Amino acid sequence: MINDDYVDKMCKCGDYKLAFSDPKSNWDIYINSNGTALSIAKKKGCKSSFYGDLTYIKRMIRLGYFKDDLINATEYGKLMLGGVHQ
Repeated sequence: MINDDYVDKMCKCGDYKLAFSDPKSNWDIYINSNGTALSIAKKKGCKSSFYGDLTYIKRMIRLGYFKDDLINATEYGKLMLGGVHQ
């Protein structure tokens, strides 16, 4: 199990930026310039974790998942997806 403090420190010390923020979700997804993603808890009782990378997110999109997240993509998130969001 990944320690929340460790993930939070990774987010703060790296070049992670907010990529997806669905107001109905318990997590926001941050992505760094290398394409690594973190799922950061925004509600008490939820745990932050690594979320994979852009390859994983693009695979989720192709499989029909991630629709609400795409609607709530930030400009940075859309940029990181390189047009896959359309």
